[in-house]
Amino acid sequence: MTLRKALKATVTTPRLAPYSFAFCLFIFVGNVQDKAVAQSHLDELVRNAKLTLSAFECSFLVSDDDEKAQRRMLEVGLTAGRKFLAGWKGITLEEKVKISHHIDYKLFRDGPTFDFQLGQIYAQKETEFYEALNINFLPGPPDSAIYKRVDKERREKKQKMFREKNCFLI
Repeated sequence: MTLRKALKATVTTPRLAPYSFAFCLFIFVGNVQDKAVAQSHLDELVRNAKLTLSAFECSFLVSDDDEKAQRRMLEVGLTAGRKFLAGWKGITLEEKVKISHHIDYKLFRDGPTFDFQLGQIYAQKETEFYEALNINFLPGPPDSAIYKRVDKERREKKQKMFREKNCFLI
């Protein structure tokens, strides 16, 4: 019964009016609540996908000396990624299309396990990171002046990217 028919029945049968109105209200609220729950689930998937990618990127940007922070960022990314991939398998094609506008779903390829898929994503993000730094290697021996200059530039770029990406929030 549609809302319009129920309201029409309320008007034409005064004895049933309170019940019909309550029924319509129940149907309307239930329908809105189901859509809200579904939307919040999709929002959670998008959030986990973005958190995964951001945490992976930030794990490269953390200072080379801070292994604990690098490990923490990686764990945050893995946890969020596992949640995303588990949720991704459980949604319909229509819902996948709906959220694909918010995430780069091509990064989340199929694989034998979630960890395998996340490893591929991590490797892709690592490649993008080194391309963004535009420094593929450090020239010369570690005690040379050019090595120290290039290493200093690399560290400064990493710190700048860390701040720009708001990695301290993860």
